[in-house]
Amino acid sequence: MEMVFAAAIQGESHRKRELERQNLLAGRRFPCQDRATVSGSIRAANGTTFSFMAISDGHGGAPYFRSHRGAEFALQVVQDIVSRRMDRIQELVAAGDFDMIRSQLALAITKNWRLLIDRDLQENPLAQGELELLEGEKPQVAALYREGRDLYSIYGCTLLAYFTAEDFWFAIQIGDGDFALSYDGQDFSLPMPKDEGCFLNQTTSLCDSLAAKEFRYVAGTQIPKVALCSSDGVANSFKTESQVAGFYRSLFNLFIESEFPQCQELQCKNQDRCDIYCKANLVKEEILQYLPHLSRNGSGDDIGIAAIVNLSAGDLKTIQALQDYLHGCHIKHHPALATEREYNPERLMYSYFAKAEKGKNPKARYELALYHYNKADSQLALKKMKAAATAGHLDAMVHLADWYAEGYGGQPDVKKARRLYEKAARLGHKEAEQRLEGI
Repeated sequence: MEMVFAAAIQGESHRKRELERQNLLAGRRFPCQDRATVSGSIRAANGTTFSFMAISDGHGGAPYFRSHRGAEFALQVVQDIVSRRMDRIQELVAAGDFDMIRSQLALAITKNWRLLIDRDLQENPLAQGELELLEGEKPQVAALYREGRDLYSIYGCTLLAYFTAEDFWFAIQIGDGDFALSYDGQDFSLPMPKDEGCFLNQTTSLCDSLAAKEFRYVAGTQIPKVALCSSDGVANSFKTESQVAGFYRSLFNLFIESEFPQCQELQCKNQDRCDIYCKANLVKEEILQYLPHLSRNGSGDDIGIAAIVNLSAGDLKTIQALQDYLHGCHIKHHPALATEREYNPERLMYSYFAKAEKGKNPKARYELALYHYNKADSQLALKKMKAAATAGHLDAMVHLADWYAEGYGGQPDVKKARRLYEKAARLGHKEAEQRLEGI
């Protein structure tokens, strides 16, 4: 099952500039210059179904006052070209000629992007107000524009696009930004070759005179579990590449591990099956709420991000198990809800935990261990608690160690207890550290 997401938000530095007194008086705006798009299951002209995402980052600075428009054009152009020329792309994939795909895409993107700008300039000629603002900061550049020279720079932007069909994927880029992928959702790589033209705040751009030669690419035939495109506002918010990879990993884990309150409160339409699309929307909302925080505490720049996530049958089973566990917890703490619906609260709670356990949810195993402990069934309680502890549940480790120490269900075993306390303490469980002091 494929899930897609794209968003672009105004950076904190742009927001602050809009609030400066001189800009407020002049009514000057600093809109988000990033653009992001993503689509799943697009039908190409030849009938092939493909998925597509792209990020375009309009240049900052006074000379690029229509760069947000340039970014919009870039996204339109590349998706249209891929859709119309998928037959040719597949021919070249079959021949293993990915270099030719890069060359032909780069030429077509550059040509068609400039055609859209030519049309935009005809329909929306440069306004006196635009040039007057520029003259105050860059008079020489404004003079060039008045002479009709270097007008593509006004729309200058970067571009990063990724598309995938059944048996291949391809990513193409000009300028900065990151392309990341992972085959397991945890280990992320940045496979795109580095751009030697990107240095400090300088970047290669679609507005360059030799732009078609500045594109680089990466491709493969194994479809990744997760692929992401992001503008440099993301990478510049972190100190190291490993931190960036950790951020991408956390985005994927939102699908698998997040315990959203809406899920816990039995708001899904079908309580016997996780509404994965509902869960996906919650993930998207969470990301959208976080991106302004990332800009504010990181780069201050606009942020654009797009993702294509392929959830396997195993992923869906894990997600469903988490939802069942959450439902069980909610009934445990709010038994009246089950009573109102004429259900037996204890039975309903147990059924949810049992379903979650089948999905190998360690938290559900822990809850079932406590349930059987309260029912004085030491054999089942120990079995469930051992399974939860083995799966890495820290509270289960400590509980099982307590039981070993006191001899629950058998003879005391202080050595086993100590080993579990030590393991839980190494993993950060504070109570395990305290227990060690008293054993």
